[in-house]
Amino acid sequence: MSFVDAFAVQVERAGSERAVDDGRGGLSYVELDEVSNRWARWLIGQGVGPEVGVVVCVDRSVELVV
Repeated sequence: MSFVDAFAVQVERAGSERAVDDGRGGLSYVELDEVSNRWARWLIGQGVGPEVGVVVCVDRSVELVV
């Protein structure tokens, strides 16, 4: 089972439970899924595809996990 498949199972199983927490707030599994999908669609729109590295620079926070 791929990571993506395993995460989808977890979203279905524990959707409203906390997935990440940075001490100031956090995201449920459903929210994490939604935010990460928005980022994925944006990156695809920018021409990023499979096997393409992307540099990310963010402070330690919930956004770092996404």
